[in-house]
Amino acid sequence: MKIAASDFDGTLYVEGTGVKARDVSAIHRWRAAGNKFGLVTGRGLSFILAGLEPYDIPFDFLVCTNGAVVFDAQQRLLAAKRLDADILQQLMQEPLVEQSHYVLFFRIADALIYWRTPELHPELARAPMQEIAAPSPEGIADITQVSLAFGSREEAEHAARQLQQKFAGRLYVSTNRIYIDIIAAGVDKSTGLQCLQKSMQWQSCPMLVIGDDTNDLPMLQHYHGYTVDRARETIKAQASGVYTDVGAMLAAHC
Repeated sequence: MKIAASDFDGTLYVEGTGVKARDVSAIHRWRAAGNKFGLVTGRGLSFILAGLEPYDIPFDFLVCTNGAVVFDAQQRLLAAKRLDADILQQLMQEPLVEQSHYVLFFRIADALIYWRTPELHPELARAPMQEIAAPSPEGIADITQVSLAFGSREEAEHAARQLQQKFAGRLYVSTNRIYIDIIAAGVDKSTGLQCLQKSMQWQSCPMLVIGDDTNDLPMLQHYHGYTVDRARETIKAQASGVYTDVGAMLAAHC
């Protein structure tokens, strides 16, 4: 039995075109051959379930919020790493956070958002989340990730570097296009997958991973993973191989 873990946004799902039918077919063939398939994503549980809803994509696990929360096929919680309340309060006082278009708090199973400029992100209008009146985590339990949005990739990467330097050893800050995701230090997509393997007793099973952006690098490096041909050259340089899509990777290893 082999395990395949795919990033969602930018890898399996492409904005404007969605998920390819041939990728969905490849996932079904992969599982029919006795293998396991799941998503490892920066999205929280409610967001990834909403993203999967239009497609017939079976999954055996979900690693959400960049590795901070792990679920099995029945969405039973296997592991969760929550953000420290005191560190969250310090984070919210940072001027860089005030420049974000919104502050999105992912909890274990749902999400809350404080809007600054909602008109810049119409794609979130139908997202499964609750609006809150202030960008404060006070009284909000089980926060696993804070997500921010900026005007460009360059702005996001600059802000991420500043925040990572300020909160080194206390928070892990990663980027994905114009977005910043902030989780507890010592957590990433690689550690989430390792937790999954331990919980499911899959340590001896070959693990195939594929992703396309900076937040995928920890798992690409740890598992000698793959990327897609639309990824940036900096990501391709750290991947073990490049495929046209997720289906092509699965077909090559089935």
